[in-house]
Amino acid sequence: MKIQYYIILSIVLLLSSCSDEGINPIYGCIDENACNYSSTANIDNGTCEPVLACGCEDLDPYFCDCEYSILDECGICNGPGLNEDGCCGNEVMNCNGTCIQLITYTNDIYPLFAQNNCLSCHNTGTSSGELDLSTYQGVLNGSYNGSIILNCNSENSTLITTFESGGLMCENQGICIPIYGGNLDTDFSLAITYWIMQEYPE
Repeated sequence: MKIQYYIILSIVLLLSSCSDEGINPIYGCIDENACNYSSTANIDNGTCEPVLACGCEDLDPYFCDCEYSILDECGICNGPGLNEDGCCGNEVMNCNGTCIQLITYTNDIYPLFAQNNCLSCHNTGTSSGELDLSTYQGVLNGSYNGSIILNCNSENSTLITTFESGGLMCENQGICIPIYGGNLDTDFSLAITYWIMQEYPE
C-alpha cells in the first residue's frame, strides 16, 4: 500500500514540476517593446523581433526608425544635431575650421603641467623666469620674455617650442618632446597644440 502511495505522490509531483509551478507554459515573445509581443505568453522563446521589424521595412531610408526619426548631422538617430560651434557632442571648432575635442586649462592642461613636474618651478610662489603655470592667468601673462602662447599659432608658441630641439627646456633641462629624444608625456605637446588652436579655453 505504501509503495502505491509513493508512486502516486511521485506522479503528482512530476506533473506539477512540468507545468512550471502550476502555470501552464505558453511560449512566445514577452518583451513588450518588441513587434511580436504576446500578451498571453509567460515564457520567452527567443523570437522577439526588434522595432525595425515592426512592418516598416519599406520605410524611406531617410528615416532611421519606425517613429519616422531621422539621423542628425552626427549620425545619431533623433539626435540633437550640431552644437553652437557647428560640431558634434562636446567638440569645438578650432582656428583651422576643424572640429576637435574640447581641451581646457582646468581639465586637461593643468593636470599635464602637474604630471610632468612643470609646477615645481613655475608656480605662484616660485615662478622661475617669472612664469607661473599653476594658474590660467599666469599662463596668459607669460614670462619675462613675453607671452608663451601665440593665438592660433601653436607651432611658434614658446609653450611648445621650448620643449623642441634648440628650445630652452629641451637644451638646458633635457625636458624634451619624445621626437627629440625626451621623455615628456607623449600627450603633452598634442594636448597643448589642440588647446592653443582652439584659443586656449579656461
